[in-house]
Amino acid sequence: MADGRHIIADMWGLPKSLLTDHVAMRAFLVGAAKQNKATVVNHIAHELDPPGFSILIALNESHIAVHTYADEGCLAMDVFTCGEADSDGIFNSFLLWVQQRAGNGFMFAKRALPRFVKGLQWEGSG
Repeated sequence: MADGRHIIADMWGLPKSLLTDHVAMRAFLVGAAKQNKATVVNHIAHELDPPGFSILIALNESHIAVHTYADEGCLAMDVFTCGEADSDGIFNSFLLWVQQRAGNGFMFAKRALPRFVKGLQWEGSG
């Protein structure tokens, strides 16, 4: 089993137009995954009410998920890859794409976790 990397991120202060256009965001994320050595198996988007959407991109190496909350101006994202796929590259490409559409007035928080690392102790693990 290959080591993995799991990125979890939240973004705030985003325009409603970005958070309701699942077609553009999904197309960008599929391309970013492929450019960063991930194999896209399938992808779906589901519109939500109140306004927003969920995107799930199944990768041979794991997944990308995004959930937007347009009325709140925020999104939650996670990118989990194993092997040669580059989760940091996918996230950084997405961050630049968002910045080009939202300007510099948004904020984000990101955390990266190693996965499938032998001997790694999680809080509460035995």
